[in-house]
Amino acid sequence: MEISVVMATLNSSQHLKQALSSIFTQSLQPAEVIVVDGGSTDDTREILSRFPQVVVSEQAGTGLAQAWNQAIATAAGAHIAWLDSDDYWVPDALSQHGRALIERPFATASVGRVRFFAEGDGLPPGFRAELLNGDHHAIMPGTTVVRREAVRELGEFDCELEVATDIDWFARLRENFSTTQVSQVVLNKRVHDSNLSYTSSSASNYGALIARIAHAQLLRRRGAAT
Repeated sequence: MEISVVMATLNSSQHLKQALSSIFTQSLQPAEVIVVDGGSTDDTREILSRFPQVVVSEQAGTGLAQAWNQAIATAAGAHIAWLDSDDYWVPDALSQHGRALIERPFATASVGRVRFFAEGDGLPPGFRAELLNGDHHAIMPGTTVVRREAVRELGEFDCELEVATDIDWFARLRENFSTTQVSQVVLNKRVHDSNLSYTSSSASNYGALIARIAHAQLLRRRGAAT
């Protein structure tokens, strides 16, 4: 089970060590870990240097979507997994995904559960506070491992979306491919006022962006039905 883990980072030294440590303590080790750095000015690069297994590259463009696209373009594994630099996996996250995909070869992706936890006083726009209770099945970066051929067929993350590019891409994955579920929590996701949707210049238009994505999904469904 060859899994390439991709990560985009920018001035994330506060949580990066925990994120990377959660990768390298997996019971199933990834084939490679690729980190694209968007020009960090804090201690991010120093922390990355402590993990010589990581392949680090400077971001050629700007934005989260472009960083993910850049990392995926260089990934060699038969499966792709994402981890945000401020989140962390449980120790058997990748082994759970690997087992699920081996047992269900018809499935294109394996999707686990996420536990959100708050840090600081603010919540990103659009985040529902009730999600902090319990854990949830969610198809998103950090909970999902996707077979490489599906990633290739779906194409790149939309660089025109400053926020919610992951919602758009994973919605297309759910619509077009079969998935299998991992019943346990695989991801601990930090919710804080530095999340991209909170600090982005488009944060005030977050609702409009979600509506745009939902409208595009509706058009795709109608097109498929005709």
